[in-house]
Amino acid sequence: MIKKLQFDVPAVVIVDDFLPSPFGEEAAVSIGAIRSEARHGSYNWIEATQIESSKLPIAGLIEFIINSFKINTDDVAGFEYWSNDIASGDAMSFHSDIDEALYKRTRRIISPLLTCVYYVAVSNVRGGSLVFEDGVIIKPRANRLALFFGGTRHGVEKVESGRRLSIVVNFWDRVPLSYQKEC
Repeated sequence: MIKKLQFDVPAVVIVDDFLPSPFGEEAAVSIGAIRSEARHGSYNWIEATQIESSKLPIAGLIEFIINSFKINTDDVAGFEYWSNDIASGDAMSFHSDIDEALYKRTRRIISPLLTCVYYVAVSNVRGGSLVFEDGVIIKPRANRLALFFGGTRHGVEKVESGRRLSIVVNFWDRVPLSYQKEC
């Protein structure tokens, strides 16, 4: 059975000037610090039930996304998040976001319900666009949000110059294996 979040959008949604007060690099750095302490690698997890009471900057971003799109989160177990600081010379090949630990263990492919990319800071960037296999290209721009269905194959073209800092949030209907207490 395929589950999906209950809101109607095209395959990719792009919103410029998303946050009334841009998230800011300071908040992104704090998320990066949390990420580096994660027990499961470079990603982090927050339960859906913890969002409203959390003081983490990421919780505010997630709440704003949910409220802006009136997303029914009844089926959301939690949110996986990380920051991508892609500098000159770097790229990211095509991939789908999946439960990596589950795939390594069982070869089953389970994807998140929704993926959100929020561009925190973009400075003098040439290249570095978010690209999809169907030809959609999203250029990095500060305070831009891109949403697409989890499992959609995407990548980042080579950054020719400059820097793009983004925060990625995956909405999951189950706790990925990496975040379960007993792995």
